[in-house]
Amino acid sequence: MKFEAKIITVVVIGIMLLWLTPSANAISILTLDDLSTAFVDVIVVDDSDGGIGTSTPKGNSNVADGFSGDGLISFVGPVGGFSINITTGISKPIIGNSQEAAIDLNSVTISGEGTGTLEIMLTDTDFLLTNQNGQRLTVSNLIGGTTGGTVSAQGILDFGNNPFGIGGGPVFSTPFQGPFGPGAFSGTVKTATSPIGPNPFSLTETVTVVHTQIGQITSFDKELKAVPEPSSLMLLAPGLIGLFGFNFFRWKKNSY
Repeated sequence: MKFEAKIITVVVIGIMLLWLTPSANAISILTLDDLSTAFVDVIVVDDSDGGIGTSTPKGNSNVADGFSGDGLISFVGPVGGFSINITTGISKPIIGNSQEAAIDLNSVTISGEGTGTLEIMLTDTDFLLTNQNGQRLTVSNLIGGTTGGTVSAQGILDFGNNPFGIGGGPVFSTPFQGPFGPGAFSGTVKTATSPIGPNPFSLTETVTVVHTQIGQITSFDKELKAVPEPSSLMLLAPGLIGLFGFNFFRWKKNSY
């Protein structure tokens, strides 16, 4: 009976681990869309997550990743009326760790046909933070650069772990930033979510570039990151240690 009980225990634990462990279905996607066109112009999937033809919520991937390796996507070429674009998206495992989820998007755009609006998006799923469950997340949305037109930005955390936050939440959107420009610009937004849901979750950042003249140039770098807030017990511990130390030394002084 004891041997049978051990077998049953092992089986139950194995089932629990399979249920608790998120599936390895992370997918990192970069899109560039001239909003004057009917469809998303450029859809690139990180080559470690799939190639041309990979299905995404924005459509099938239609451009190959310009960088070979996990965690970095690159594109170089025209996008609709924007004659030149160089864009790079960076995600895990290159940046971030078990205590910080992060993605970074940087781009240079030159308009070739006058007025136009370019929407650039980077998304990645399956972010895991060791202390996230039951805690709030401090979210930082940072952007800086220079533009001949205007630039706007926003970040999204989706606790449903969906690419681009599409497919049902709960979703947390950072405050809208911009429009910035023309000229040099920078913006930082720090805020906190509620403990909406558990690991894993997805991150998405969107940057919208508006050009009104031929030859306008925009260059920017944007980062979205989330870290767990220290729990109340962790905040309390240093205070208790300090109080103990103060009383201990006072006792030692009075004992002489």
